[in-house]
Amino acid sequence: MRRGVIAGALLLVAACGGPTPRSDASPSLATFHERGLVFAYPAPWRSFRYQVVSSFSNAIVYLATVDVPDPCTRTANSVACGQHFRLEPNSIVVSINGVGFPGFNILEGQPPGSTGLVVGGLPAYVERLPSEEAAAGADLSMRWTIARPGSVDNFFTIQADIRGPDVAGRLNQVETLVAGLQFDPPLVPLDTSDAGAERAATKALAVMSATDPSWACFPGKPGMRTVLVTAMASGPVLATPQIATCSTRMEATRLQLWRLTLTERLPEADPQAGTAIQIVLWVSPDGTPGQMTSGSPEP
Repeated sequence: MRRGVIAGALLLVAACGGPTPRSDASPSLATFHERGLVFAYPAPWRSFRYQVVSSFSNAIVYLATVDVPDPCTRTANSVACGQHFRLEPNSIVVSINGVGFPGFNILEGQPPGSTGLVVGGLPAYVERLPSEEAAAGADLSMRWTIARPGSVDNFFTIQADIRGPDVAGRLNQVETLVAGLQFDPPLVPLDTSDAGAERAATKALAVMSATDPSWACFPGKPGMRTVLVTAMASGPVLATPQIATCSTRMEATRLQLWRLTLTERLPEADPQAGTAIQIVLWVSPDGTPGQMTSGSPEP
């Protein structure tokens, strides 16, 4: 295989010995086009959809060569979910989920042993799952984690649970699926020119200032300025007006979002606001502001 993290699949195939049956060597293709995802997959695979929602994830679809029953046992007072499918020889189940996890940022690293990828123009990674996370009866379980357009802590996962003997053939099918994945609406790349950056920052700050005038202290391009302020951005009203130093730093990211780091400092400590605040605002290519975090300034 072309990725080191998937090398175990070849070892599994070699260990089987004898002729290896091929799994749908050249199947016709079907198209999946839902929930912002578009990709092709082997037409013999069947799709299964169930209402499976947890605090941080929801099931989008199961694509499989075996029956996938509802993974949840439902009563009037409870719902308990787990694996309910059974892998047969030379079978595969591909589980696709939407996930949102506060604090997650694919740009800040990936699990040890995983391999970084680009899927649909966005950062992603693939990892082989340990036995405790793999489906029962699987010879190989792989999971792809793929960034979601316009978001930092929302993402998609694609998990493939495969039973041999044709592990390599089944793995190739799901790798092809992932390699061809696209988003709908199509991903819009950043205009990383100085003019493009300034347009996006100016619009984002104008939108924020429309509901909270304290945001007007930040310049719409990289740099700083001093402004008389009566309140901190997204913060409390000051006991007395002060001349604040407000700065803007911009970074183009592989998420195809701008990362605006906005810092506001006061010459004197305020009883409610302290002396400084730093806000990270994520901005889309067209200047629409999105997720925001705030805290103490970086050293």
